[in-house]
Formats: sequence, structure tokens, C-alpha cells
Amino acid sequence: MTGRVLYVDNREGSKELLPLIRHAKSTLMAAGDAAFTGNGPEGPLEIGIEIKTLSDLAGSMRSGRLNEQLKKMMRSFNVCYLVIYGDYRVTGNGSGVFDERYQRTLEPSWTELWGRMLTIENHMNISVLWAPNIAAVAPMIWTTFTWWQREWGDHESYREVTIPTGFGIMGQTPACQVAACLPGIGKKKATMVGVHFGTVIDMVLADVKEWTAIDGIGKVTAGRCMKWLTERGMK
Repeated sequence: MTGRVLYVDNREGSKELLPLIRHAKSTLMAAGDAAFTGNGPEGPLEIGIEIKTLSDLAGSMRSGRLNEQLKKMMRSFNVCYLVIYGDYRVTGNGSGVFDERYQRTLEPSWTELWGRMLTIENHMNISVLWAPNIAAVAPMIWTTFTWWQREWGDHESYREVTIPTGFGIMGQTPACQVAACLPGIGKKKATMVGVHFGTVIDMVLADVKEWTAIDGIGKVTAGRCMKWLTERGMK
């Protein structure tokens, strides 16, 4: 461990986590319910987590509060998570969602709620995670914290995954699809990388100077991308 701290907001909605996460530090947060510094591909990153019950999520969607909270998260952190928990069941082929804890049907409908989560993940680049209860949320938060404390290059399990045919957003070029698999690139930069190089072969033949000409890509990420391509026999 690096000596970094996992902070948890001490107000209603997140203070219940404090006795469940032994090493968390209680604080009053301006954005999110938990936060810490982690190791990214180019150096330290600020990680923020918003935690909501399913009932609170539905209410915040109706009132518009969710939008404001997510805007604040995106301004405050480099990487954002939205964790949702609750005991529920879907009714009427997706027309409703019943909250078992509060014994009531929530609005909006399950299909509307799920569609909103897809928008948050794919357009806002915020990872949405689900848990059955607060007891499950606590180890999720701690595992997320410890995962980000490892050096970026030490995460290796993904290397065993080959590039699937048609990976990525429909309609993207092969160059964009390959770029989305590269370490430290992710969804947002994949399109930029694919457009910059145009073809997979141009990407494979590019040197560090060409990689670092792309906005947001430094020498460390460039080196890792080139190494990734080499290890898979593309270079």
C-alpha cells in the first residue's frame, strides 16, 4: 500500500460504509461519496465514487439532482464510478421496478432507468456498478481502492484477451477498434487514435513521436501501446 487514504463522506447515504471499511477515513466531501488517489498510465489520478440506493437514483433522475451530482463528479475527478444498490424486481416486461425494501413501485420505469445508465456509461464515461446491499458495496469500494493502488503496468490479466472481431462501437473503423484495446487508451481516446493513424498498419508502424502527437498521450502510454502491439505480433 502506498500510504494513500480512502475517504468516505460522513453524511447520510455513505456514512453507513464507515464501520464496514476498516481503513476508510471519515470526511465531508464536496462531490461524491468516496474518493482517493490512484495510479494511472501517466501518473496519479483522482478517483471519485457516487453511491445511491435504487430508490434514491430514481428520485434524483426525476428531480434533475442526478445531473448536477454527476457534473460535479466529472469536474472533480479524473475517473468516476456510480454504484447503485438495492433489493428490487422488474415487473411488467420492464414497465416497472419494485423496490423490495420500501415495498413500492419506482418511477421512472425499468427500461427508462436502464437506458439512462447506458447513456451515463457510454456518453459520460462513468462506470456504473450494481450491488444487492450496502454490505456488498463496502468490499466493492475497498477492492476498487486497492486496484488503483497498483502500478498501471502491473495489471496483466487483460493481456490474455485477444481482440474480438467487431469490438467497440458499431461503425467504428478497425483502427478505432484496435485502439480501444490498447493499455491506457479507453473509449474516449480510441476514436482519436484511430482517426489519427487511419489504418491499423499505420498505427503499428508509428514511432513514439507520432504517438505523442495525439492529444493526451505521453511517452509512457505511447511505449505501452507500442509494446502491446509488438507482443501480439502486430509489429
